[in-house]
Amino acid sequence: YQVRLAISMLLGALLVAGLTVPSLGAGGREWILTLGAAVGMVAGSVASASAQFFGVISLKLVPLFFLGQTASGAYVNVAARLSSFKPDCADPSVIWYYFSGVLVSVLPAVIFFVNHCRGGLDPAYRRHHRLTPHTSLNNVQALAPRE
Repeated sequence: YQVRLAISMLLGALLVAGLTVPSLGAGGREWILTLGAAVGMVAGSVASASAQFFGVISLKLVPLFFLGQTASGAYVNVAARLSSFKPDCADPSVIWYYFSGVLVSVLPAVIFFVNHCRGGLDPAYRRHHRLTPHTSLNNVQALAPRE
């Protein structure tokens, strides 16, 4: 779950960054809608992976995750207002709006990878491993047809 979560967050950041380019030129409406749909699918993957990972550790963490999603919606509105992002806005507003979105998307993934490489997440991995069921070799051999 952890790797899927981090990869989804990085993919989402790349997709959001890709939204900047077509929005600056004419005729990019279809491209923007396609990328927007892709960002939505990645957001669903992030939500699913997060709920699965954190739900196994503690059911109390799942509502906090969804609270974080709500806060991110508020952040989008604040970022739009601060950058003056609206229909027919100037190019710098578009660039700052999407840059701030990419920054907010990439930072958690970078922090995750740094903590992963330094071993800071090992206690969470061990707890997650203890709490999730695992298939043993004996169970797999019992399912195999016998001759």
